[in-house]
Amino acid sequence: DLNWDQGRNLHPDERYIAVLAGMITPPRDLGAYFDSGASPLNPFNTDWGRAYVYGTLPLFAGRYLGELFDRGCAPAQEIVPRALGALIFGEYARECRQGEFTGYGLLTLVGRFMSALADTLTVLVVYVLGRRLFGWRVGLLAAALSTFTALHVQQAHYFTVDATANLFVVLSAYFAARALDAPHTVRQRLARVSSLAVAGLMAGLALASKISAWPVALIIVLCAGIMAWRSRGRALPTAAVSVVIAGALAFAAFRVAQPYAFVGNSAAEAALTQQTCLGLPPGARRDLFLTIMSTVPGTLPAGAGGPGIVMVHCLDTGEPVAADFAAEEARFARALGQADHPGGAA
Repeated sequence: DLNWDQGRNLHPDERYIAVLAGMITPPRDLGAYFDSGASPLNPFNTDWGRAYVYGTLPLFAGRYLGELFDRGCAPAQEIVPRALGALIFGEYARECRQGEFTGYGLLTLVGRFMSALADTLTVLVVYVLGRRLFGWRVGLLAAALSTFTALHVQQAHYFTVDATANLFVVLSAYFAARALDAPHTVRQRLARVSSLAVAGLMAGLALASKISAWPVALIIVLCAGIMAWRSRGRALPTAAVSVVIAGALAFAAFRVAQPYAFVGNSAAEAALTQQTCLGLPPGARRDLFLTIMSTVPGTLPAGAGGPGIVMVHCLDTGEPVAADFAAEEARFARALGQADHPGGAA
């Protein structure tokens, strides 16, 4: 029963995500989808979603699944969505009216179904991964341990991002492990490259689910390194090309599934951009400082506005963003043993 808590919704993150999923709406076209400043799907364009710190892939997936099941509700009652909804949600789908599956109550159940499905698939992939590396006995043991891991069981019960992120992490590890097969033909060598490429794609989707999944990229690099080492360097060019392709696909997947981590050029976005002066000279120190500041919630250095000026995309231009940047830059300079570099709004 997906409504196992009788609608009490005990998990605060689940409540927050379910409410937010009900507030965002699908954009009219692909251009609007990638327009960070104007897209109705962008959680940061809502007051409720300004503090959203998780990946957008599970959020979007929950919303679009809700849209699908909602088409099976009265008065439309499309056959396939209605049949799927009745199979998964029972009486909730049979008695629903349009708008309920895109509202807080039933969206919570949609998200829980998505998490449960992702966790179930994770157990299957863990078995296949263990069997490939160490044999079917180890695969069964790994799958059993995954099945009864308390954290996995818990997260599979809620509309949160963790189960989805975990699925893509394990998928990435599986495809990276496939690249370790010893090649004997040109086709098998190409299969190695394609396996690492798919591993990169899965890694990008994992990052778009939860940014803290980034260490999965190290698995891809490690497997490529093992490829080169086992061949005593002969496979080094193949391994290097594989890592580059995997990185490109990871970026592409992240770009599509987490589009609002990138700043566009719309008028709405321009209204959310401030110019901030920097005292640090161009170079590695400034680049490191801007990289650190890009991790601060609510702000994103988006490019240069001229000599000594950085464009900062911010969720609330009423906040003292320029002053905060200047203060953080001064702390950063002191940490490097340099004199303070005062900055300010331009």
